[in-house]
Amino acid sequence: MSSALTAGAGEAASPAESESLSVLDDLGALGAAIRQRTAAGHPPGTVLDLGGGTGVIAVPLARAGHLVTVLDQSPDALATLARRTAAAGVADRVTGLVHDLDSFDGLSLTADIVLCHRVLEYVDDPERTLTGARAALSNGGVLSIVCATRAGSILARTVAGRRDEALAIADDPRGRSGPTDQLQRRFEPAVLIALCESVGLRVTGRRGIGLIDELGGQQGKGNDLAIRSLLENVDAFVEVAPYLHLIAEARGS
Repeated sequence: MSSALTAGAGEAASPAESESLSVLDDLGALGAAIRQRTAAGHPPGTVLDLGGGTGVIAVPLARAGHLVTVLDQSPDALATLARRTAAAGVADRVTGLVHDLDSFDGLSLTADIVLCHRVLEYVDDPERTLTGARAALSNGGVLSIVCATRAGSILARTVAGRRDEALAIADDPRGRSGPTDQLQRRFEPAVLIALCESVGLRVTGRRGIGLIDELGGQQGKGNDLAIRSLLENVDAFVEVAPYLHLIAEARGS
């Protein structure tokens, strides 16, 4: 039976397979690594999804055979996760746990892949949470981090005509737009990379996310993928993308 990761080019993917493939595309270099692992004959791995909430990533990965543990501090989000996994037929491969990510220390959990997407902007102590994420990595494991950026947020608000917010983010030491901002901070790429290194991680890849969407323009053109790849991977564009995606591993692994 062909899985989402091993379907041949001539085969039509089922809706479930298409969803899994789309998520892997969204994961960039991490998605490519997952595909390579499967192509090499390795069994599906274990995934720890921090702040994974409703299972947008967890469910497609579970459909592809991975065992996924989702930690989130919202019981409502995890209730949605439970309904989604049941509907997808993967409830036996996804575990949801309520946990405060501010106090996450690894919890003696171990995973081949740890996802820390849109978490470090919200927690009180990103260094502590990132240290816990590193502790949960298995030997040779991979950590995927996605965070909002200061420059990307300034550009997005400027393009949208929200100039006062853009200036506030530029002036605030933590990159916040004001007291009602739900984010605790926005990162500059160099600062986030330095944070990773300070907790014993080695960054092996980075890309920007969302710049093509912020800039708008006509969709569906034949060169969309080429432009998206350019904006995600050229350093000058990575610096001003709304989100930064880092791939890291534990030093010495």
